[in-house]
Parts: sequence; structure tokens; C-alpha cells
Amino acid sequence: MTSLGEQTWFRSGNRSLEGWVHRPDDGHTVGALVIAGPFAHEALVTYRTLRVLAVEAARRGFVAVRFSWSGTGDSEPAPTNADLAMAWQEDLAAAVELARAASGVGLVDAIGIRFGASVVAAADIPIRRRVLWDPLGGRAFLRMQSSLLKMHLPAGFPLAQQGVELCGYTLDEEAAASLRTLPDPRSAAPRDTAEGDRLILEDDPQTADELFGREPSFARVPLPSIGRALDSLDALPTAPLPDWTPERDLTSVDPASGTRIHQTLVSIGADRLPGIFTEPVDVPRGTIAALLVPFGSDPKGTDRIPRATSVRLAAWGVSTLRADRHGIGDAADPQDVEEGRTLTERAYTDVAQFATWLAERTGNPILGIGMCSGAWLIARAATLVPFERLIMVNNQAWSTKRRFYERQRRILGPMTNATSGLDSDLRTTQSFARRMLRLVRARAPYPIRHRLFSPLGRDEVVEMLLKPVPEHTSIRLLFGSGDLRHWESSRGPDIVRRLTRRGRRIEVEHDPRADHALMSEAAFEAYLEVLDREFQPQARPIASDAARA
Repeated sequence: MTSLGEQTWFRSGNRSLEGWVHRPDDGHTVGALVIAGPFAHEALVTYRTLRVLAVEAARRGFVAVRFSWSGTGDSEPAPTNADLAMAWQEDLAAAVELARAASGVGLVDAIGIRFGASVVAAADIPIRRRVLWDPLGGRAFLRMQSSLLKMHLPAGFPLAQQGVELCGYTLDEEAAASLRTLPDPRSAAPRDTAEGDRLILEDDPQTADELFGREPSFARVPLPSIGRALDSLDALPTAPLPDWTPERDLTSVDPASGTRIHQTLVSIGADRLPGIFTEPVDVPRGTIAALLVPFGSDPKGTDRIPRATSVRLAAWGVSTLRADRHGIGDAADPQDVEEGRTLTERAYTDVAQFATWLAERTGNPILGIGMCSGAWLIARAATLVPFERLIMVNNQAWSTKRRFYERQRRILGPMTNATSGLDSDLRTTQSFARRMLRLVRARAPYPIRHRLFSPLGRDEVVEMLLKPVPEHTSIRLLFGSGDLRHWESSRGPDIVRRLTRRGRRIEVEHDPRADHALMSEAAFEAYLEVLDREFQPQARPIASDAARA
């Protein structure tokens, strides 16, 4: 169904952007709409909301376009020294042209959310109706995102000496100064507000928190707010849709390495799970292909890591695949207002299906690269299909029992909201039996602890996840300081020594720069250095392409 969206590449100046076009299923339209999303951490948190907004718009008869700004997600970066605020307004204009082409409608509406609303308000392009959803000006947005990163990192963590670090991106001084010039539409004088513009503010603190103030795993789609935004649009007379075909292939030059890469938008399996296959053009093909599995609730291409990894590996001759699993990103059911569970059997069978697809496409053995719960998924998938090697970054999940993580989610879920107290299970006075269980878990020898608690889903030890991985699959583990403590408390060092004595190939690295979500520039560089060491025989120095958003 086209209302669920078709992924496409489209041009904005001299660069290509990634977008989704949602068209009504009945072949007719009453208007066209561009959805301009936020940036950095808020892009992750609001991803599901903006997709549901686009799907609902299509079901009301509108052609809806959503896209990634230059230098974000899977879109190519703006040229060096470009005025980033102006480049993003050019992106908006390009998305408007795409909406016109896919709908046949002359005047297009736009809905901008948070910082995206400021871009919509500032853009000097023909737009019929501008809906500004809880807008945030450039100066306030950068200050908020920079503060959020500092709150996420340990005290004294090294930040970039130059530029402005946000959650997952680093802007040079020129780019940051450019974005600061975008004013908050709420402070505009009435004479500066175009006739017909509509301002939507989230006055309910809980709704605002669930929309953009939480971790992505605990975000929630505000259906009433989506209804208000779409009710602001006026339907045009019904007209048939024109012929339109998405652009699925893109060949471009990586500015960091100077090599050409080819990217193909693909659909995998009977459910047509969306993915991006990246391969080299000019360099000899490598002898291995890489499957990328990002953090559990993250779509395949929202932050900088998936695209940066794919481009870097392609320059070394390595083909890659990144794709959305059931319940995540663009493979989610629009009826689900909350993020799906990540550590599930269905999730790792999806990953196994991706590995099989990639092996058949390239004829190469597969290297799995997973971050956090993505690392858990590639380890579980390795029990179903062959993997040559696994790179597991900051994994925290070692149990293979789903009930263990369901219990953890019940406990941690309320704690993600600053206005909520602790879970009742934590508040109650511990009974004698519960205290004894805690004592046995903490003090008992490993074999007793493992046999007593692991089958009940009440404990986790590293052996539960790593031992079932086939012996022919080698493993590299990378931990930052916080994740290293959890690794050690889960008996990781002892178990790896035991497994390596039995012939298993397991390497463990600790890099204090690697914050858990790889949000900082230092963590991103630490991750890239792991890739350098992995492909050292064929690697050559390549500068990071993440210096600009």
C-alpha cells in the first residue's frame, strides 16, 4: 500500500536526500504535504510520530513527503562551508517539488515540528499553509541539545575542542552560527506571520514528554495532536494521482575518501522490510560483507552511524546492508503508538533473514556489527545463520530469556519519566525470602547462580549469550566505562577466559571514550578506530565525514 510510504532519493542542489513519499491508496488526492522533522536526538524520538502523521495524511487523501535534512540520516552532507540554515531551506524547497511531482498539486502545505518548524517558518518558498508544531528556534535548540549531551555523558567527559557537539552530531562553528540565526516562530510579530499559518503548542507536559522528551524506546505517538495538525489543512477538490516512480538507485562520490559508492533502496522478505544496500564502485570488492544493526529502537538511518559506517566500509571494498526490523522505523505498524520490544525472537529472526539476503546478494561471508541491543540481536541471529565474525559494541543484555527483559522494562519504564516515582516492586520492603535470593545471587559461586536463576529469567550472565554462538564465529567486544562495569558484574572476564581456553576466538576492548549510545564525537571516533583495526590490511586513513551535520 502506498499510504505506508515508498522510499526514494531526490536532489537538493548538488546533493541527494533520502525521503519517503506516502500516497493515498485509492489513486486520488486532495492535497500535498511536506513534513519537516527535527534534528539530532529529537529526530530519533519523534520518528514514529512523523511516520504515523504521514500515513494518516495519506489516508485522508493527501500526498505526504518526509525526508532527512542534508548531513542527517541517509542524506548526503551539504558542501563544506555552506550556510547550513540556507541549505536546509533548500532541502525543504526540494521536498516541496517532490510533493508536487508525486501529487500533481500546485501549492503544497507544510507541517514542521520543533526545529523543523523554524526552518518551515523561515523558508522563502511558496507554501499554501504552514503548520508550526511546538516550534523551537535555532539558538534554543542548539543550547538544549548541547546540554542534553552533557547530561548524558559522565562528568569530565572530553568534548570536541572546536565546534558544537549535539546528541549524535558535531557542527562546526560556521554551521552552528548559521542555525542560530533561525528565530523562534513563537516570538515573531503578528505582521511577520503569514496569513493562514497555524501554531500548535503542546501545553500538556506529559504529552510533550512522550513526544520528544524521552528516550526513543519510551516515546509515544500523540494521536490527538496529529489530528489537530491535519485538521489545520484544507482539502482541495479530489484529483487523480499522476504517474510517479521512486528513485531507488544512487551513485555518488564520498567526499572523505574520494571513491564512488552505489546505494540501492531494497525490500526484504515477504513483508518487504525496507533496507539500504551499499556497495563500492571503484575499489576491488572485499571478501566479506557487513550487516549493520543499530541500537534496538533506532531506525536504520536516523543518526550518523549507519550511513557513516556504510560509506566508510564501501571505500574499503565492503558491501553493507542496514534494514528495519518488524516494529521498528518504517517497518512498524502505524497503529502502534509505542515502540515495539527489541529483544525478541522475531527481531533476531529478522536479523538472520537480513544476513541470509546479504550473503546471497554478495556471495560473501557476513560480518555482523551491532550496537547495544543490536549486538544482542546479531549474537542471537548467529545461532540461526552463519556469521564469520561479530563486532558487539556496548552490549548490556546477556540473558536469552525474554521474561528477564520484560521484568526490567516494567521496572525501568516508569523511571524514564522524571515525574514518576520508582516501580512499586522497588518501593516495597523486601521480604526475608527476597533478601535471601538477593544474597545468593550476589555471593553464590557462578555455577550455582547460573543454574538457579537463569532458567527463571531472574538473572543474566555473559555465557548465556556467547556460548550458543557457533565456534567458527569470532567475536570482538567493545565497551565504554559504564558498560564495562556491567560486563564485569555479569562475570564477563571469567567467562571469556573459560571460553577462550576451549578454543573460542573472543577479543575484548575497553575504550573510556565510548559512551553507551556513541553520541559524542570522541565515542564516534573510538567506534571508527575499531573499524580501522578490523579492516587494517586493506584500510587507508579516511577523515570523518561527520564534521558537519
